Amino acid sequence: MNSCPVCGGPCIESASSLISVLSSRFSPCPRCKGIIKDKDSPVSINRWEEVCTCNKRFIDDVFAHIGSIMAEEGVISPIAPLKSIGTPLIHPGYSIKTHPFLPPRSLVFLSPHVDKKTAERLQNEVIEIKAVIKSSPFTPGLSTGSLKGPVRTYKTLSGCDVRADIFETPYGPIVLYKPQSLLHIEFPRGNDPKIANLAGTLSRKQPSTVLDACCGVGTLGITAALFGVKKVTFNDAWFASAYFSGLNLLVNSSALGLESVTFTRDWHQMKKHPVSRRPLCVAYCGEDRDFQVWQGDYHEIVAHLKGTPDLTIIDPFQKGSPGLVTHIKDEWRAISGGEAFIP
Repeated sequence: MNSCPVCGGPCIESASSLISVLSSRFSPCPRCKGIIKDKDSPVSINRWEEVCTCNKRFIDDVFAHIGSIMAEEGVISPIAPLKSIGTPLIHPGYSIKTHPFLPPRSLVFLSPHVDKKTAERLQNEVIEIKAVIKSSPFTPGLSTGSLKGPVRTYKTLSGCDVRADIFETPYGPIVLYKPQSLLHIEFPRGNDPKIANLAGTLSRKQPSTVLDACCGVGTLGITAALFGVKKVTFNDAWFASAYFSGLNLLVNSSALGLESVTFTRDWHQMKKHPVSRRPLCVAYCGEDRDFQVWQGDYHEIVAHLKGTPDLTIIDPFQKGSPGLVTHIKDEWRAISGGEAFIP
């Protein structure tokens, strides 16, 4: 598997490798202790268990440890409730029925309160932490829906923020990596309505070609590929989404029957031009499955397609009112001559 494009380290595993150990990844050993803490209680009164001999620790103990360090550093008040210190995202994220026991480097921690000094201390002293991100009251990336709008991102203060989510589809699980400071949180809940809606549409229409026009990190396009669609085109104007769509094709290559994925653009090269209106090819594989990944305005992608796709998925981050949905469908019909499916 390729090294991580963000840090160069071994952050990226194949889907089959990650899924094979999932059942035991967050499970306790017989010696593990785990008592659920009152999230409204002040961080100053919460004590925590040390890491078990199996190298795991209950998530509430990890959170209490984090809160204590933040209070010591003065970035939060000692009487701040435990629930207010930030957001924990496990790596990999998946629909889990019980509170997890975390192995080393399995937690990406987002907080509006952290500074660089505190983040580095957390990284050094809390072994479960993979990365610390300073969050803000907005959604990172192209969340405004306009290519002309401001591009805003969170800031990774320590570690590497690349983490994976595992989504269930009717055709098997898919693993989706993302740099969490650059993309919105979309944690798996077991039954994803967008995936379910797409699955129903795929069954009815049986398309042979699909365009995932606002693909994000590839969730719906890869679902269509798992269904058996031979030609899928992925497109997103935001560089992080486009690049990681290609990477996620590679990560899920075994389930998709792919031998390889060829990248035509480099992560660091794309980072210099994070938003593209003119479609640029990012990655492709041209075996018996024709998958392409583009970065650009989906209104412009038609010129790069051979004919109108049987099914075009348009899933903008902010769909807004029913009137906007109708406008998107009418606009796409005028541009391409085809129908848009909005999950």
